[in-house]
Amino acid sequence: MSEVKYSGTGAGGGHICIIPFPACGHILPLMDLTHQLLLRGLTVTIMVTPKNLSYLNPLLALHSPNVKPLVFPFPSHPSLPHGVEQMQDLPISFLPHIVNALGKLYHPLVQWFRAQQSPPVAILSDIVLSSWTVNLASHLNIPNICFVPFNVAAVYFWISTPSFLIPFYREAFTMSMQSQGLVFNSFKELEGTKLGLIKEKFAKHCRVWGVGPLPPVKVGDEGLNERGGATSIPPDQVISWLDSCKVDKSVVYIGFGTQITLTKHQMKAVASALEESGVRFIWAVKEPMKRAEDGDDDQSLIPHGFEDRVKGQGLVIKGWVPQLTILKHRAVGSYFTHCGWNSALEAIVAGVLLLAWPMQADHFQITRLLADEVGAAIRICKGLRSVPDATILARIFVESTTVGQPQRVRVMELQKMALNAIKEGGSSYQALDKVADELTSFGCNRTEMMKTIRSSLNGDHVLMIPFPASGHIFPLMDLAHQILLRGLTVTIMVTPKNLHYLNSLLSLHSSSNLQTLVLPFPSHSSIPHGVENMQDVDISFVPDFAAALSKLHDPLVNWFENHVLPPTAIVSDMLLCSWTPLLASRIGVQNVCFVVTNAHAVSSWWVNDLDSMPDCYRKQHLGCIQSWGLVFNSFNEIDNQKFKLIKEELTEHDRLWAVGPLLPIKGRLSSIGEEQYQVISWLDSCKKVGKSVVYVAFGTQITLTKQQMEAIASALEESMVRFIWVVKEPMKGLGIVDDDDRNVVPPGFEDRVAERGVVIKGWAPQLAILGHPAVGSYLTHCGWNSALEGILAGVLLLAWPMQADHFHNTALLVDELGVAVRVCEGLETVPDASKLARTLSGSLTMNLPERIRTDKLRKTALDSIREGGSSYKALDGFVEQLSSLSVMNREEN
Repeated sequence: MSEVKYSGTGAGGGHICIIPFPACGHILPLMDLTHQLLLRGLTVTIMVTPKNLSYLNPLLALHSPNVKPLVFPFPSHPSLPHGVEQMQDLPISFLPHIVNALGKLYHPLVQWFRAQQSPPVAILSDIVLSSWTVNLASHLNIPNICFVPFNVAAVYFWISTPSFLIPFYREAFTMSMQSQGLVFNSFKELEGTKLGLIKEKFAKHCRVWGVGPLPPVKVGDEGLNERGGATSIPPDQVISWLDSCKVDKSVVYIGFGTQITLTKHQMKAVASALEESGVRFIWAVKEPMKRAEDGDDDQSLIPHGFEDRVKGQGLVIKGWVPQLTILKHRAVGSYFTHCGWNSALEAIVAGVLLLAWPMQADHFQITRLLADEVGAAIRICKGLRSVPDATILARIFVESTTVGQPQRVRVMELQKMALNAIKEGGSSYQALDKVADELTSFGCNRTEMMKTIRSSLNGDHVLMIPFPASGHIFPLMDLAHQILLRGLTVTIMVTPKNLHYLNSLLSLHSSSNLQTLVLPFPSHSSIPHGVENMQDVDISFVPDFAAALSKLHDPLVNWFENHVLPPTAIVSDMLLCSWTPLLASRIGVQNVCFVVTNAHAVSSWWVNDLDSMPDCYRKQHLGCIQSWGLVFNSFNEIDNQKFKLIKEELTEHDRLWAVGPLLPIKGRLSSIGEEQYQVISWLDSCKKVGKSVVYVAFGTQITLTKQQMEAIASALEESMVRFIWVVKEPMKGLGIVDDDDRNVVPPGFEDRVAERGVVIKGWAPQLAILGHPAVGSYLTHCGWNSALEGILAGVLLLAWPMQADHFHNTALLVDELGVAVRVCEGLETVPDASKLARTLSGSLTMNLPERIRTDKLRKTALDSIREGGSSYKALDGFVEQLSSLSVMNREEN
């Protein structure tokens, strides 16, 4: 189908809400349909849960701002394993549980709908969700259109013989016939008769459309290679191997979709047939479902020695494969498949002969259609537990690569029909035009109704814009949590790869009070493709990230202007204040700058360094000073004098709030995996010695040189202290210049200290480690978040400041407050190993004056955040000020 923006009657038309079912075979074709509707001028909101957001990335890249995700946390269900949000992790028997879990989003969706200035005029939902989406649409007084990812023949069979269905499916299919329309991923030339029968016998209207085969959404030249997920083998490697096959149509492709795992006997039969046949092949082997209760340990296991014996003859790919790319290749002649409808359509469009092994669900009806009625497939066997005869299968493999087979001729005819159907003027192209026109027409009579809904709404709404770095986004989420607890509504703007930072918040707060606004990360010439977070780059990229995110100014204005309850204030990270105050001014609200560090650091920068800063940083800091208000993750008892200085000499107003130390959201503390539990268990074994462990870590931005790593390792060995050392993974593979020797643990070190130390490579549960009674001191870069975490845990800080605010933090904590010990300073400095060893040993002494002052500071910090404390009262005052902005805004309107 044409990729040119459609200019027919659908253009500029309705806003629709799309609710997909989270299985690859359902969500991918629905996203393809969404792409076609967007090309025809509709606006789309797609409801997803966090772990399924990635399926929307191609649409967000192509169609922003006309497509927006609506992200809800996946509702819990007693029959679903914790953390599972997708059918590929489960056998098909879990499908009703997924549907029932998603049904709990009924009321959150109603609340969301009523808060929109331009709400959807229709719902387009997957057929298996019809048991509740039809009722949802009725409640909202809008139509529900049912998307059917199955072929028409299968649906006709099921609704004609409901006794074949369990009650769950019977209800879903019965309800689907009550929708105002049905959209099938099939085409008239193949299934026109059955489409007509569904119209006449069951739907009782003519709004039944065959719009397939839907072309896949494609972004860039490599867009199809990672459709549905990252491939487990480089696509170029697969293409190179196929290119080496000189004879066209000589390769057999074997793949059974995302739901089928073969038994040990089935795997042996397929392997034996491939060996015996001698044909060239690609075999996609699904990873076993480790979560499934009925899983067989032998499922999907390749027979021992098979891969060695067929080396050169074939490829075995374990996990996700670039299926569309494989099927399209001229060397592929046949496809041994379960005959799922999406797989069948992909083969038909590629002109590849189908070798059918139907196993469950609609596979049997599809095989009957393609093998018996159309003659474009060869039936091999059937049934989920059937084991094909290896010799017969080997013969079929060989014959399937013969060009003159009648089934192959029929496939080529069917391919031509399918491609003609989706060309401009074809039956499916025309049907898509009618779907778009129908959806647009639904919105004509809704204006007065929405005026009534909007007039009944009021509330205090804040938009938060975090800077995508762990040390910035985490404390802002902690602030969001406190604001939500005090009754405000919050929308948080994130890009797709940073959405997971919000999971703890989403799990704790109602979707009526907490919303996400997910916008694609804008491209920037200096930022490697696919990078959306500072943990993947070094600190020099901060200005580039701020510049990239500033491109979201216009999409944010558009979002604001179309929101029924737009924010009355923006709370943005200090590193984004080069453009967020301008955004706030443009939409007529106030900008509050969130300062992630202490007042000592920023007052020094603003008083002493502003004129000498590079222009990009000067704009950021001037934006902070000029913001309507500033919120600091610090507390009055240590920063009071600097707050006075900032108020009197810089901001000239008193809207400064010290609300720290912000306590981490509970979910952030509890999200510890199995490997991290082993660390905590190791610490438990050290408890009997008291505070006997040194924790060594330098945050997400610091990578140490070879000489620095050697110095720390030598000091740890010489000191004989117990320790946990967190080593950041090197920044590799992103086109970033980095020293290969950085963050490499010296050879043999881990073996020599295995009895008294733990080295963690990558992420560590820092809050849990610092909070453990066995940890006595912390060798740190003195980033402000790390320093606050150490103070709250009552752990002595050993300071090695390296960049940014580290030096000011160290001056405050060592020189002014006397609660830390300075080890050395500088990004390239190499500490003296013997001196460092003595410092590490001495840091565990209980009567150190710095440790005594640390305990006092900890008490002061905890008192400040208790009810009645300075930070607690500041948070209350901040929220009251935000609420007063809402009142003023409502009075003006």
